[in-house]
Amino acid sequence: MIEVIPMGGLGNRLRVIASAISLSQATHEPLIIHWRKNAELNCSYDELFNWNGAYHVQENLTLANRLLNLTKRVISLRKKVFVSNNEIYTNRNSGWSKERFDDFFFRAAQKNNLVIETDWCFYSYKSSHFPQPTQEILSEINTVTSKYRSPIYGVHIRRTDHDLSIRESPTELFIETMEREIAQNPLTQFFVATDNAVIMQDIKTKFREAVISYSNEKSRETSLGIKEALIDMFCLAATKKIYGSYWSSFSEIASEIGAVPLVIVKK
Repeated sequence: MIEVIPMGGLGNRLRVIASAISLSQATHEPLIIHWRKNAELNCSYDELFNWNGAYHVQENLTLANRLLNLTKRVISLRKKVFVSNNEIYTNRNSGWSKERFDDFFFRAAQKNNLVIETDWCFYSYKSSHFPQPTQEILSEINTVTSKYRSPIYGVHIRRTDHDLSIRESPTELFIETMEREIAQNPLTQFFVATDNAVIMQDIKTKFREAVISYSNEKSRETSLGIKEALIDMFCLAATKKIYGSYWSSFSEIASEIGAVPLVIVKK
């Protein structure tokens, strides 16, 4: 049995789930995903993704069920191996390769009931391991991408609370990058995703009909904001190339979903 508790925002959780699905398939062990609604991602799993029967999802358990699960965990504690986020990062920072992580988790899953709580990709996966959005969300994605013409580039500008992205990937560099693409081909389009409404408006004013966008709700504290962020991610994935923000899992996962090049816009 493999149990995973994905942490962090949308990009982080997607890579954890993809890692878990890949590990479950490799070891033929059943998988449970414990999905938590919190300030980082305030949206339930089934509002975002389809369940394909390959795993089970538990979320927002009642207090009684939490106490029951806690009792079961205490009883079976000796039979379980818990791997924390800190342990994964410690091993990563000490130089563990992907192959070493794969070998460790493959062996651990075969020998034990394995519980993993992390925001990191702990096991190798393919784009096919990402969960698929609901039909409602896919319909919105298709509506947006039907407006694409070639060439179209994705632009992801992460702002708000992400100090590293703000410092290392300033907005001016994104604008300069877009200007270069327009200079090479005046018919270039951009799908732009950002969590800052002012920046979005400035870019629309500057590049006008060359810009396609979707999301209006920027808060991660609402279900609507998270659903619109997922639509943004898959719309980015459908472009020719993504110009992304430094240290943003959102940019990285969009690139992996679409198997398209990612260029980090950086000082």
